[in-house]
Amino acid sequence: MARRRRTQQHAEEIRASAALDPLRDFQGNAAERMVARVALYLRQHLRQTLIGVGIVAVALLSAIGVRLYLDAQEQKSLADYEALLANPLLDPDNQAGAAAIAKVDEYLQQHDSASSSKRGLLLKFGLELRAKNFGSAAQAAMALARQIETPELRGYLYLQAGACFEDAEKLNEALNAYSLAVDDLREDNVLRATARFGQSRALFALGRRDDGRKALEELFAMNAGATIAGEYDVRAAAVAFALANGAAASQP
Repeated sequence: MARRRRTQQHAEEIRASAALDPLRDFQGNAAERMVARVALYLRQHLRQTLIGVGIVAVALLSAIGVRLYLDAQEQKSLADYEALLANPLLDPDNQAGAAAIAKVDEYLQQHDSASSSKRGLLLKFGLELRAKNFGSAAQAAMALARQIETPELRGYLYLQAGACFEDAEKLNEALNAYSLAVDDLREDNVLRATARFGQSRALFALGRRDDGRKALEELFAMNAGATIAGEYDVRAAAVAFALANGAAASQP
């Protein structure tokens, strides 16, 4: 009896479902029926559908708005940068170093995008260096390096920062910058050799002679030559430094 009752109940459910199916008499193939069902669903759930479409539309419009805003900001940043370069204060023959640097700082405060920051910091580095503000030049080079993704270029900027810190007699900062340069400049070339030499000088100046000798040994063990156009031989300079500091035994 229970089985017969369940069978009758199931049959009633099938008849009820068929009666409620608006597409029960639909004539067409499976693909057409699927399209019809989607259209029917959208009509039956119009409110939910409109809400969903509205959310997508708002998100899309917001993304477009942000993109247009960023594009406009970038265009303004470029225009302001060109105006900055045309400012007489930034003329290489002009000695108004502090005023020129202040103009660049103003640009950096007004524009905070990544590209604006890179442009401004590169310009600031050059101006600080020209004014012989070595500590500030080093800080600008470090800040710029941290925004660069290419290891070789980042390493070059760290190398420049190390030299500036050394000129400013900030030896711990110089050592840190030179060490970062060594990490990024992975090929045995003149830049990496120069970074190793700077690292060694900073270590000796800080009284860490054993570490300084080790840095010299790593320089001398490099495979590639380290001469700049035949004018400056890093190895020769390192040998002279080693002789002057009692580390000559480290050279090959």
